Amino acid sequence: MSTNVLRIIPTDPNYLPDSGIQQMAQALFSSFVAKADQVNVTASDEISFVDPGENWERVACPVCGADLGDWWQAAMEAAYADNFADLTVTVPCCGATGSFNDLIYDPAAGFARFILEAINPVNDVNGSQLGLLSATMRCDLRKIQARYE
Repeated sequence: MSTNVLRIIPTDPNYLPDSGIQQMAQALFSSFVAKADQVNVTASDEISFVDPGENWERVACPVCGADLGDWWQAAMEAAYADNFADLTVTVPCCGATGSFNDLIYDPAAGFARFILEAINPVNDVNGSQLGLLSATMRCDLRKIQARYE
């Protein structure tokens, strides 16, 4: 049986809300996914890659749209070796410089120090709920849906 995981992360990988905001965000998120098997919060000093698990399809350049598959894997290994301390990349397809976090992940993925997570939620978080979480956390958010066997 597969496990479905809904994760909400700040769009700024370095953003780590203070403990009071973390608690409010967890309570609000928990109310949105009340029937989930489990709700977790991760707050870390280091940035993590938050992936869509087996839902993963591809990663592309945000400037020219080229597939970055093989290059991305090697670049990620190098960034991981440095604990994602520097997310700056120059893509090989068109030479654009940006962030690993700004590449086009299909489906959504990203980097974060703070993660709200629901294991096997019965329902999704809708746009207005995501807006309330964003206001509570005082940051823009990204939703990541993952699946694992």
